[in-house]
Amino acid sequence: YAGLPLIDPNGYALGALCVIDRVPRQLDQHQKEILTLLRDEVVALIVNRKEKEKYKESEQKLKAFFDNSQGLMCTHDLKGNFIAVNEAGAKTLGYTREEIQLRSLFDIVPSEGHKNLQDYLGAIVQRGTIKGEMRTLTRSGETRIWMFNNILQTNGNKIPYVIGNAVDITEQHFLEKELKHAQATLMRTGRVARIGGWEYTPADGKIVWSEITREIHEVPEDYETELTTALQFYKAGSSRNKIRTAIEHALATGEAWDLELEIVTFAGHELWIRALGNADFENGHCVRLYGTFQDIDKRKRIEAESSNSKKLLSEVLDATSAVAIIATDTTGV
Repeated sequence: YAGLPLIDPNGYALGALCVIDRVPRQLDQHQKEILTLLRDEVVALIVNRKEKEKYKESEQKLKAFFDNSQGLMCTHDLKGNFIAVNEAGAKTLGYTREEIQLRSLFDIVPSEGHKNLQDYLGAIVQRGTIKGEMRTLTRSGETRIWMFNNILQTNGNKIPYVIGNAVDITEQHFLEKELKHAQATLMRTGRVARIGGWEYTPADGKIVWSEITREIHEVPEDYETELTTALQFYKAGSSRNKIRTAIEHALATGEAWDLELEIVTFAGHELWIRALGNADFENGHCVRLYGTFQDIDKRKRIEAESSNSKKLLSEVLDATSAVAIIATDTTGV
């Protein structure tokens, strides 16, 4: 009997190589060398087989991931020709896998995007990886927008190709576009009505003013404020006391407020404003105050003038209690 342990390059024991003879003998040096060579060959074969099994398992997992991905997964050559496309991606584009694999990126990207596509094909060779946004057309002409993350794959002497992974963000893209439009409309409406927004977070003491709120306060664009400074804009006395009390009460109880107060702007102008505030609570603690801020100065001044006129008329009427006031037309009737 003679034997040698089978140890892989990482030091793990794989087993043993044994030779048995019916008659006890002693191996000479040449036989020992042959046994050692045989042992090395067996180890190499076992290691190679295990590597192939690992590669096959990894390949199967990658194929399963590729085939079952809900986004667009593909491989393409350096001219943009598809090599493979997953089922979900092909379906989103309106093709079968077999159909789209006969096409190229130039077939699904609108003609106005071909220049950018050429730039992409050149850049990925230079950089090895590229992230970005891509606009495509489906078979029926519908626009789809994708966020992609692609990588160049090079395997030694094999022909390089690109692995592409993209997520369909079409709905998100158009929702964001609609949101921006709505925000722009709201901003225009707010500017006409002179209504701005604000938000205060007690945790960090920060106050955020919208553009209109900044305009009402007549502060610079880069002006930053915090609660104590913001309160100083309210006219000393009744207005400042009311807003301070409202904020303290909201922080403690969550009660909203709606007040008409006077402020003194950064430029020194006195204005009447309407301040509305609300509170958000989590686990019994206020985490946010927010609301709107409206310039109502014109209305308040008109109301004041109207009130003064009524008061003046009332005083005149009271002062003429002993005098008859008779109204007639131009003929004296």
